[in-house]
Amino acid sequence: MTSDIQSALNAVNAVSCGIIAARILWWRLGYKTRSLIQGVTIYLFIISYADVTLRFISGGGVFTSWSELVINLLLCILCLLWKTNFFQTIYDKR
Repeated sequence: MTSDIQSALNAVNAVSCGIIAARILWWRLGYKTRSLIQGVTIYLFIISYADVTLRFISGGGVFTSWSELVINLLLCILCLLWKTNFFQTIYDKR
């Protein structure tokens, strides 16, 4: 793969991961978290997605495959379309 295509893949992946991390960060959990597992899971998602964006911005070695890009773009679209946080909809159904 040429370096131009890889640079474009890295940029698109970094933007989509940044959007996912920001969207998850802005989810409202209410005044208290419903469980420790919920809080830890959300924290790990934020850290893992923000890491990709920060490594791209800082110029670290980032390699993005097509499958990773497609998965992150789909998750980005789902995060933007989902009105509430995922855990809230699970708890509301119970």
